[in-house]
Amino acid sequence: MFESLSDYEFVSRASSIDEARKDIIKFNPDIVIADIQLQDNDTGIDLAEEFSDRSLNFIFVTAFSDENVYNQSKKFTGSKFIVKPFDILTLKGLLDDVSSSILKLSSTLTVKEDSLFIKKNNVYEKVHLSDLTYFFSEGNYITFYCKDNKYILKYSLSKLLEIPKFNDFVRVHRSYAIHRNKLESVNFSTKLLKVDGTELPFGRTYVNEVRSLMDMKLR
Repeated sequence: MFESLSDYEFVSRASSIDEARKDIIKFNPDIVIADIQLQDNDTGIDLAEEFSDRSLNFIFVTAFSDENVYNQSKKFTGSKFIVKPFDILTLKGLLDDVSSSILKLSSTLTVKEDSLFIKKNNVYEKVHLSDLTYFFSEGNYITFYCKDNKYILKYSLSKLLEIPKFNDFVRVHRSYAIHRNKLESVNFSTKLLKVDGTELPFGRTYVNEVRSLMDMKLR
């Protein structure tokens, strides 16, 4: 069945939950299709729980229309639920729906709905976009700043700001972009602004952008 879905690359087919664990670690897939009932009383829900710290999307498959199981599956953001038997177009529709919510920018950064999954020390950490305060760009690297943490990634700031998911961030300097709701104060004499307690410079060519942010804050 899967071979006919040419828009997607199927990297593995596991015959046990142990194989599935190994393959998820090895391939780091974007989407996992898992049967609800697995071997030895293990379930697809259990597998999703184990990898809840990763930016994985699950499509759960079952032969039973069980509302309790359905409700359990919905606690995983972006998950889908399908009852057997189903045809290939139904599965493709679910895959298309799930994949449309995933934006994989690099091997270390994935955007999923309103959150980022950022790889740090081999662990994917979930960061809500609303928790980010500003970006600092230096060369081909961006530092993402939160209130209590920071993440360094290889990516272009210009390209990042072109992505609709990052519409709440406004460039105020060649090296800085800030979250529009985190602006606290502006000093036009010194060309400094404050974002969530941190003072940053803004460029002369970005004065209009800063003024537009001030108008938004006053509305």
